[in-house]
Amino acid sequence: MEIRALRYFITITEGKTFREAAERLHISQPGLSQQVTKLEKEAGGALFFRGPREARLTDLGELLLPLAKRILAETAYATELIQKAAQGQAGTVRMSFVYSAALSILPTVVSSIQEVLPDVELDFNESITETQTERISNGEFDLGIVRGGIHRNELMAVPLLVEDLMIVAHEDSLVAQKDVISMAELANESIMISPRETAMTLYDQTAALCQKAGFQLRPSLLAVQFPTLVGLVAARRGVAILPASMSVLKIPRVRYVPIKDEGTASTLSLIMRRDRMNRPGFGAIIERLEQELSRIF
Repeated sequence: MEIRALRYFITITEGKTFREAAERLHISQPGLSQQVTKLEKEAGGALFFRGPREARLTDLGELLLPLAKRILAETAYATELIQKAAQGQAGTVRMSFVYSAALSILPTVVSSIQEVLPDVELDFNESITETQTERISNGEFDLGIVRGGIHRNELMAVPLLVEDLMIVAHEDSLVAQKDVISMAELANESIMISPRETAMTLYDQTAALCQKAGFQLRPSLLAVQFPTLVGLVAARRGVAILPASMSVLKIPRVRYVPIKDEGTASTLSLIMRRDRMNRPGFGAIIERLEQELSRIF
C-alpha cells in the first residue's frame, strides 16, 4: 500500500465526501477515486459506502483507519529521525571518560551535549586515558574525557579543566596539620598511588614531582580506584597524591592539602578524532562547552 493512498484515504474520512477531500488534497475528484479504487483492490474489498452526499466507512474501512494513521505517524517519525541523524541531531554519541571526570567536569559536558543535540542518545563507558585514546582512534567511541596530553596526530584535544594535585592525608598525621606542603616533606611518607598501567599520566607526574624533590617514588601500596586510595588514607596506611577534584569525597578523618611545588597542574581534556569535527553538532558542542566553562570556572 502506498503512503500517498493511505493519506488520501484518511483525508476522506476527515470530511464527508470525495469532492471535499479532493479539494483539500488539491487533486481532481476522478484522480482521488482512482487512488481509492486501487487501495480497495489491495485491501481486498470496499472501504467506503459511497453516497451522493456522504462517504461512510465499511467494516473493512473501519479496520484499516487506525492502521493507516499509525503507518503515517511512524513514517513521519522515521523521516524526521533520518533527517535529524543526517544533521547529527539524532542517533547515538559514544562517550568515554576517566573516573575523576565524573566528579568534576562530566556533568557539564553531558549537559552541553544534551542542549545542543537533545535527541541524541549517549552511550557511556568509564575507561583509563590510554584505552580511550586507542578506542577513539579506532572509531569505537566518538568523544572521550582524558587526563593529561595526547600524542596521536589523528586526535584533537580541547582542555576542559586544569586542576592541581593535592596530598590526601589522615587528619592526625603531621602532613594534615599544614595548610600547604612541599613534595620534599613527603620523602619519608608512605605514598600510595594507582598502578601506572591504569593511571599512567598521574603516576608519571607524581614520579617526576618526587624526583624533582630529591627522592624516588616507591609506592607503599597500589590501588586502582581513587576512592579506594582515599579510604586507605582514612585507615592510616599512608598518603595519596590525587587531583583536587577528588576532594569532593568527604571521607571522615581525611584532609586534602595543597602542594606548593611547581608542576602539579593536571588537565582534563575532551578528545575526538580530527575527522569527526566535520560531524554535525560536534563544533556546536565545543562552543557550548566553552561558554559553560567560562561561566563555571
